[in-house]
Amino acid sequence: MHHTVFGKILLFGGYAILEPGNVGLVLCIDKGLHFSVQKRSDSNIIVRSPQYAIAAVGKYDGNTACFSEKDPSFLFIEQATAYSITYLQYKKIDITGFELDIRTDDALLMKNKKTGFGSSAAVTVGVVQSVLGCFGITDKDVIFKIALYAHFKSQGKVGSGFDISASCFGGHFFTSSRIHIEGGFEEFLGADLGITRELYTWPKYFVPVVAFSGVSASTPNLVKKVLAYKEQNTDAYDGFMVEYNAINMALKHAFLHNEKDNIVLLLEQSWKKRKELGIKSGVSIESDTHTKLFSELTHHGAIICGLPGGGGGDSFVCLCENNAAKEEVSRYLRDHGFDIVDVTMQ
Repeated sequence: MHHTVFGKILLFGGYAILEPGNVGLVLCIDKGLHFSVQKRSDSNIIVRSPQYAIAAVGKYDGNTACFSEKDPSFLFIEQATAYSITYLQYKKIDITGFELDIRTDDALLMKNKKTGFGSSAAVTVGVVQSVLGCFGITDKDVIFKIALYAHFKSQGKVGSGFDISASCFGGHFFTSSRIHIEGGFEEFLGADLGITRELYTWPKYFVPVVAFSGVSASTPNLVKKVLAYKEQNTDAYDGFMVEYNAINMALKHAFLHNEKDNIVLLLEQSWKKRKELGIKSGVSIESDTHTKLFSELTHHGAIICGLPGGGGGDSFVCLCENNAAKEEVSRYLRDHGFDIVDVTMQ
């Protein structure tokens, strides 16, 4: 069985969607991770991922999957495998070993650095989908819940789940909810998570250019610092989020009604507001160097540029009017030492 899980870009709503009821727009890109899985006749579990130098051998011991691999990059695969097997046990399905091969498109890993397209979420979803698919289960809602729980367990319940949601369902407006995992895995599977999605396809009147900043960001660490600020400044943080989400709600309306000029205006406001959050919380969400670069790019073919998601580095996005402007932006970036990431948004 073969399948692909695509990477994502959170165009707006970074940090806002950590709070219930707030909105963001998450889009898929046309690059991602490719999975190939087949059952074995014994209980051995073999996982190979050459780009991450993973060649793990484990075993289903009748209870869970046991691996000797201890590399931190393997944790997402390990957790996704373990909770998938637990679900199969709930369903009283006979479990055997399997072989899983994972190949990552170059766009998600440049010069041995992650580019910020949600590779941990994509690999988690892909492993769950592979393991369940081996045993005849293809329900996307089930895959989503198992992957979300495993992802939270892997990174300490940091985040909203938008990246898992995009990897399962494609691009959409994501409205967050308060998610609880304290009750355990079985309770989580039966819970109404309260997340809502409105599917969305990227409009053709914006031509994107995506480039790697050269620096990988640790989004979980950025989020922890922002939440530490929230804990010490609850009233100010809550007031800020009301203002920030109001911009994002207006931006959603502009996208849905194809109000191109308003999209540009509001997207600039949303990214500016997110930078303000970084200043308040002492986190480099968007450095002054980035801000200066993005401003300069508007004189070289871009309508608007910014860091998606949680910022801090990874890749940035420039929106252009047409392919000629796209080429101008790409040329400028290459001339200044940036690598263009060959992806399209969908």
